Amino acid sequence: MKYLVTGGGGLIGSFLLPAIKANGDEVVDFDVRLGHDVMSEVHIEYVLRIEKPDVVIHLAAQSGVETSRDNAFHSLNLNVVGTMNVLEACRIRGIKNVVVASSNHVYGDQKEWPVTEDAPMNQLDTYSASKICADVLTRAYAHNYDLNAVAVRLTNTFGPGDMHEDHIIPGTIQSILRGEAPVIRSEGQIRKSYLYGTDAADAFITIAQHCEELKGQAVNVVGCNPIASLNLVESILALTHSDLRPVILGEPNDQNHENMSAAKMAALGWKPRVGLYEGIEKTYTWFRKQVTQEVAV
Repeated sequence: MKYLVTGGGGLIGSFLLPAIKANGDEVVDFDVRLGHDVMSEVHIEYVLRIEKPDVVIHLAAQSGVETSRDNAFHSLNLNVVGTMNVLEACRIRGIKNVVVASSNHVYGDQKEWPVTEDAPMNQLDTYSASKICADVLTRAYAHNYDLNAVAVRLTNTFGPGDMHEDHIIPGTIQSILRGEAPVIRSEGQIRKSYLYGTDAADAFITIAQHCEELKGQAVNVVGCNPIASLNLVESILALTHSDLRPVILGEPNDQNHENMSAAKMAALGWKPRVGLYEGIEKTYTWFRKQVTQEVAV
């Protein structure tokens, strides 16, 4: 099987590309760092015509909640128009199997838990609004143009290589390595799930292998049981044997509890293999090696 992955240079892509190759499949890295551009439907169509992939996995996006809020037009343009460009190019070139990264953030506040894929998408921050649009577009292309298009509502992915300090796990680890108290902007009680990068990659491959079966659907991909951000930070401090204590700012934000149903992926035989604390240890070890290398240089 031949894959084309947009945004292959991002966090999930850094795990997905090697995983595809490890399965003995071929992968085309369609990434801005290589001169590719999801904002050009003509360019995407040209690459699809040359490469003729069996499946396209669309990861390219502006992924930060705060960054999206601060740069609304760019984020909406990239996440919405960029997704439509990929879907349209696939329609024109006859690439039926398309997997699009949506987000756990689309759900927002809910009345019933765990949240199944038919729950309303209530979140209204800029990033979530862009992902809701991309999610609906994906399913609309399946409905209107017979694409085997699937929207993947992935929980919070983490692992080595995630340099976003506004992400709680790498941000906390980097603070610890600098000897600084980790900062929790909220009150620390929002509970969310976290998924290690190799499991995220495996989930995308599993979904890609079942595109026809999942056509026109959204699919939740769930990691560990939900954990409060304060408890998560305290666990990282304990695992790294740090005496630092978190600083809780208690700022209001648009975050909501997350508890997504994992039933659809379980029915495909998929479940995460790397536990939360094992993943944290792997991530901490990676960041510590980076610091050691920087000091050596």
